[in-house]
Amino acid sequence: MSIKGRIRALQVMISLIVAVMAAIVFVGLDASTYYLDRAQLARQQLAATSDLAIYANRYSEQIAELLLVGEPERPDFDSARVQVGEALAKLRQTTEREAEFVLGRRYEEEEQVESERLDRMHLLFAGIDRAFERLLVLDRQGRREEAVTLFRAEIENRLDAEFAQLINEALADERDEVRQIEADLVRLAQFIKIATLSMSAILVALALGAGYWFARSIERPIKALTDGALAIERGDLDHRITVAGSDEHALLSQRFNAMAEQLGRQRAVILDAQQGLARQVAERTEELAEANRRLVATDEQRVRLLTDISHELRTPLTALRGEAEIALRGGPKSERHYKGALTNVVARAEELARLVADLLFLARSESEDIRFDLQPVDLAELVRQVAEQARVLGRERGIEVSFSPAGPVWVRADPGRLQQAILIALDNAVKYSDPGTTVDVALGYGDGDVELRVRDHGKGVAAEDLPHIFERFYRGSAAREQWSGGTGLGLPIARWIIERHGGSITLSSTAGEGSEVVIRLPGAD
Repeated sequence: MSIKGRIRALQVMISLIVAVMAAIVFVGLDASTYYLDRAQLARQQLAATSDLAIYANRYSEQIAELLLVGEPERPDFDSARVQVGEALAKLRQTTEREAEFVLGRRYEEEEQVESERLDRMHLLFAGIDRAFERLLVLDRQGRREEAVTLFRAEIENRLDAEFAQLINEALADERDEVRQIEADLVRLAQFIKIATLSMSAILVALALGAGYWFARSIERPIKALTDGALAIERGDLDHRITVAGSDEHALLSQRFNAMAEQLGRQRAVILDAQQGLARQVAERTEELAEANRRLVATDEQRVRLLTDISHELRTPLTALRGEAEIALRGGPKSERHYKGALTNVVARAEELARLVADLLFLARSESEDIRFDLQPVDLAELVRQVAEQARVLGRERGIEVSFSPAGPVWVRADPGRLQQAILIALDNAVKYSDPGTTVDVALGYGDGDVELRVRDHGKGVAAEDLPHIFERFYRGSAAREQWSGGTGLGLPIARWIIERHGGSITLSSTAGEGSEVVIRLPGAD
């Protein structure tokens, strides 16, 4: 018999036992659910009946108090009457739900008795109401003794007593019903427990017997497969298992031999792949080394930046200190001497403040801490405002700023930041222009972008300085000779602002003729 046949036979046996156990559990759970729901309904009826007993007793007491005290007790009486009516309605509702629940089962006769008893309760309650109305009529007519006699005869001794008896019967029946249901639940639980334990014992015995049977039948083939696996583990890919018979073990042995042969072929492929992987590892290692070199270069650049900052701060601080020391050196001096020294101190302090502001802006730009409020901006109007500021700067040296826009030119930009960048370009043009010349500013379109050109007429920038003109702290030789107060930070700041707007800034120059700055920005849609 093949392994598949043995397994199927065992599966059939186990399935039958499991099916029987499942059926027992299912039937038990269904019965348990029924009894639990039935018990809940019975408890609801018991609670409703108990409430009715309480409200009926209060109702009887309120009738007596109303008869004795009169109209002041009428609100309490009406409240007690409503409570009895609501309790009867609730009891009717729970009785009907229980009757629907047990429909078709052996408890219909009991539910019929409960329904009939509830009908009698309604009739008695209606009879008490009618007797009470007659009692009120007699009392209002001044026939008090007749009213008291009617109360005792019709309400207290007959109707009220019968009503209380029906309630007591209902309470007793519901308590008996709850106890009966709980007893049924206990018996059901015992049956399920015994049946489950019996089926489990049979299932365990069957599993142990089948396990022993299977162990005896597959021990030798499994040992052969184990020996083959150990040989493969040692690297002996030439090991083969002897094939005997035609069952699953024989098929598995054939597959094992085929696997060993395939592993032999794959070993050669893996060796080739390992060599390729070694090459890739070497390449990746070189890439990591290059990345590390870039990180080192970045760190060195940061160190150089800090060194440049220290150098640039030292110069104005040294000058500031020198002016103060000169003013303090020697004896008392004239007011004019002190005013001159203080004027120089203020100038050096303003130079230092500008340098610190530029350095702070650069630091914030590196950390992406500067936010831009982009909005539609008329670039022509913005350049006109900056040109007015530049005219004030150049007036002392007789330098004019020429700008005549043809009309509005719209771009999407942060007005304050863009104005700062344009002012840097115009400020440089005014600073490095020859006295009495004109700075030409032109605004138009070029290659689909908005194009702003600022051209001065000065000494220009030497060819060897042009590649470094946008580097931080870099100042060309001509700039140092013509203007000693610069820091070399203006153009780097302007380039950063323009690039954040999606544009570009370039500078071209011809020695002896001047320089031209070109700013290109995307036009607004």
